[in-house]
Amino acid sequence: MIEIATDETSRGRQGARRWALVTLLAGQMMASLDTSIVSVAAPTIRHDLHLAGAATQLVVSGYVLAYAVLLVTGARLGGDHGQRRLFVLGVGGFTVFSVVSGLAPGLWVLVAAQVVLGASAALMVPQVLSLIHVTFQGVERERAVGLYSMVLAAGVALGQVLGGFLITVDLVGLAWRPIFLINVPIGLFLLLAAPATLPVVRGRGGHGLDVPGVLTLAAAMILLVLPLTFGPQLSWPRWTWACLAGAAIAMACFVTIELAALRRGQQPLLDLRALLAPGVTPGLIVVLATMGSYGGLLFTISQYLQAGLAFTPLAAGLTFAPYAAGFAAVSLSWSRLAPRAQRWLPSTGLLALAAATTILAVRLASGWSPALLPLLLLAGAGHAAAFGPLVAQIAHRVGADRAPAFSALVTTTMQVAIVIGIAMLGSLYLAVSRAGAPATSGHALALVCAAVAAICVLSTAGSVRVAARA
Repeated sequence: MIEIATDETSRGRQGARRWALVTLLAGQMMASLDTSIVSVAAPTIRHDLHLAGAATQLVVSGYVLAYAVLLVTGARLGGDHGQRRLFVLGVGGFTVFSVVSGLAPGLWVLVAAQVVLGASAALMVPQVLSLIHVTFQGVERERAVGLYSMVLAAGVALGQVLGGFLITVDLVGLAWRPIFLINVPIGLFLLLAAPATLPVVRGRGGHGLDVPGVLTLAAAMILLVLPLTFGPQLSWPRWTWACLAGAAIAMACFVTIELAALRRGQQPLLDLRALLAPGVTPGLIVVLATMGSYGGLLFTISQYLQAGLAFTPLAAGLTFAPYAAGFAAVSLSWSRLAPRAQRWLPSTGLLALAAATTILAVRLASGWSPALLPLLLLAGAGHAAAFGPLVAQIAHRVGADRAPAFSALVTTTMQVAIVIGIAMLGSLYLAVSRAGAPATSGHALALVCAAVAAICVLSTAGSVRVAARA
């Protein structure tokens, strides 16, 4: 009788964890969609609101900038006041300002709403990985991380497809507005589901926010993200390089401030001791490389298909679907492999991604054809094999007491990586390509693919180091 009761209790707890994961992943999906869906709709927004190119870029970058700048602060607030509370607060803000964005009458209301939308995402998203880290253990955690990584890539890819679809069908003449309003039913569902499904994790409380750390890190992130966002379009004027130099100085000041807070026994904004765990720093470098490659590929392939080959946004988004399918298939299955196989899976994944992009670089000399789609499938599978197991390995090395620091490091690294990838690989593509010239644009994309292959091969050294320290 006791054994039956124990089994029923265990199954009940497992079911509760599954529902919690559904809620968390739905929140992550909502935020991931907005990372790409606005970019797809940008030309329509520009036409409808009669905007200049720079003004349109403000709409696109407002969300990304606020999101990247405040991720670490959001993770710290979750650690202090409870991850469930911050998740609900972030979802509430995201839902309200999705409505404001969808109904915005002009530029500045839309830009302001996008900034607050990004800030709301920064409160919500870090709690997802933190709660996965403290709620799941062992094989369950590996499967949860696999699903989490699948949602990350699928959300961005789905944003392109969904954005293209909504713009194409023009629901009841609303043009671009449904791309924001679609968040509302998801947000309302999460506001009802989160209090009922998410576990209560007590916040530390009483430490106070590390204001010098917040301000210094915010300055560093703004000085980094701003030139990376506008630099490619403006041909990298002098102020962009000055900002990047300032970002390095501000980041050095931030590290100094955080280490001084630790020496005084205070609670820093970001517990840098999480970086001292074996394999964490090289693991984050590999995450930076893989997510940067992903961001650059997503941007340049979309540019090639739409500007070079005159694909519609919907057709371009659907063309990238095999990448997302490969990513999803591996994300759902890698946790079933033996531990030894999982240990070396990131290195195998990086080499598979390098092989796929190398063949793409060679084949693009003959132009684009549907025969290249299997290579995108292989690239997505390689990316998933490199990313998911690596994040799980990093999680094993960071204790539950440092879950907010772990979440902040991983989520901020991913977001900054995508911005860097778009800026660096996008600049390479835009420097060579010509709109309406398929051959020249194909050559530009081939150069990007070759660069991604080189990055992946170099990154295997970091993944091998992580595996060797397992």
